[in-house]
Amino acid sequence: TPTVTSNNAMFAQGFGDITFGVQRLLVAQTPGTYDLSARLEYKLPTGGANAGTGRPDYNVLLLASKDYSDRFHADYNLADASLGRPDGPGSVQQAFVSAAFTYKLPHGFTAQTEVYGYSGSSLNGTNLANGYGFTYTPHPASEYDGYINFGLTRAAPRYFVTVGHTFFLGKLF
Repeated sequence: TPTVTSNNAMFAQGFGDITFGVQRLLVAQTPGTYDLSARLEYKLPTGGANAGTGRPDYNVLLLASKDYSDRFHADYNLADASLGRPDGPGSVQQAFVSAAFTYKLPHGFTAQTEVYGYSGSSLNGTNLANGYGFTYTPHPASEYDGYINFGLTRAAPRYFVTVGHTFFLGKLF
């Protein structure tokens, strides 16, 4: 995913690290319940010194989601990450929590807003931020997105912009 970030006078541009993951639906949504899933992720350090850490990361996520209507959807996530130390061997633990809300617009577009936070670690402080984005889905197996994020705490980047393309291998074959 190409990324441009800003944290005071610090800027980086280029292709970032690549994350691979597997997710399993544990409980399917009913009118009175949420979808509940678990996901495991591995970050391959491909981003280089300017747009990556140079170290692998491992994440375990618990996800809950709910379709409140045909157009309005919410996601709630909890995670624990083992982050590779960019300044030496080993890793540090970091917790994550988020709430995201999406609203389907006409012609394959979706609007999104999100608030999320990371616990502080020896690598950085507590990060609380919110963001806004749009997604365009021209085909069920392909999705394009753009997102702008605004930091709400000192440790969070003041802002960053992300654009990406996601394709779903399971739907392509």
